[in-house]
Amino acid sequence: MPDCRVFRQSTEDIITHCRLFSSRIGTWKAIFEMKQTQIYQHLVETAGKLDIRVTEQNLRVTGVNAKSGLCRIRGESVFIMDKRLSVNAKITLLAECLRQMPLEEIYIMPAVRKILDRKPNQK
Repeated sequence: MPDCRVFRQSTEDIITHCRLFSSRIGTWKAIFEMKQTQIYQHLVETAGKLDIRVTEQNLRVTGVNAKSGLCRIRGESVFIMDKRLSVNAKITLLAECLRQMPLEEIYIMPAVRKILDRKPNQK
């Protein structure tokens, strides 16, 4: 007959380890999100160097089926970003736009340049 104390201790240990692991995942997720936010900010700065203003708007309130994208307003290049999108989606959209621009003459952080050098469907 198995010793119930051993099983009970093992279960408590497993629960403790799961809680620790779960808190570590939360910490890593926060670090990942912070990094993604920084990359997005660097992409916005890169757009600014190209005289493209990035503005975040809630496109749902327009009542029109509008999507994020680059447009010209009174002669100014403006990238209108849906503020409800995830940071990853914002990075993807802005990177797709910036890939089409002449980037050779401006300094871009290496991590951001890597993102811009990727093919659109490459992760």
